[in-house]
Amino acid sequence: MKNRFLITLFFSFLMLASCEKTGPYINVDTESVELGTNGEAVTVNVSANCTWSLATSEEWIKVKRGADALTLLISASKNQGTESREGTVTLKAEGVSKTIKVKQAQMNVVNVLGDTQLTMDSKSGQLDIKVEFNTEFTSEITAGSEWLTIVSTKALSTKTITLKVAENKTKDTRQAQLVIKAEACQPVTVTINQTGQPQSFSYTVSGVSSFKVPTLDNKGNAATVKVNGQSYDYKAGKSLEVEGSAQFEITGPEIYGVSFNGCEGLDAVDFSML
Repeated sequence: MKNRFLITLFFSFLMLASCEKTGPYINVDTESVELGTNGEAVTVNVSANCTWSLATSEEWIKVKRGADALTLLISASKNQGTESREGTVTLKAEGVSKTIKVKQAQMNVVNVLGDTQLTMDSKSGQLDIKVEFNTEFTSEITAGSEWLTIVSTKALSTKTITLKVAENKTKDTRQAQLVIKAEACQPVTVTINQTGQPQSFSYTVSGVSSFKVPTLDNKGNAATVKVNGQSYDYKAGKSLEVEGSAQFEITGPEIYGVSFNGCEGLDAVDFSML
């Protein structure tokens, strides 16, 4: 019994001498963690032979000890900025410390600079769309819109997506969407409308001092009225002065119907250009 006590005492002295030689230590299984934009928790394993405390360099960093005191749960509040951010978590004890770097991803942003509802005339041409971004993105045109093609994406402080627009040889307005996508971002849709070929019809009036412009069914598209060679902005029902007789010509896209109701003095109408 006495011998067993002496052996136990001997090993106790050995352990004490070993601790005194080694000194206090804190170890972690990783010295850096990366968090997503929403700051979901990451687990870090800890081993130590001393009592330690915690400190964070930034308010947005959140740390909890695991139930077994051998793990840390490092998380963060949501990063609503457009740049990534960094900070540290430090484990401290008397005479020793261990630092864990914490990096959190930015909130991804892809915005179109300018209108997302665009209208062009029927002619072929080029269309530039400027995009503000802080992450990689893709762009695609909706199916069935072969009249619109992406020519290039030029790298600037923003990016300019250049679209080649084919001539619209029909009388109908057509529409396509350019959809811009990036990870963790809501897709941005740019709608491009292209009007059809301008249509026109002409008519003459006589025996009146003024004449009301007829009403058009052309889905609200802009049109012009020309009286004896002089152009005016189209406005249905507007009375224009005439001297006994006059030649009228109305031009606009997608003219589906014309109403001359209440237009006295109408002489002849030529609808051959519709």
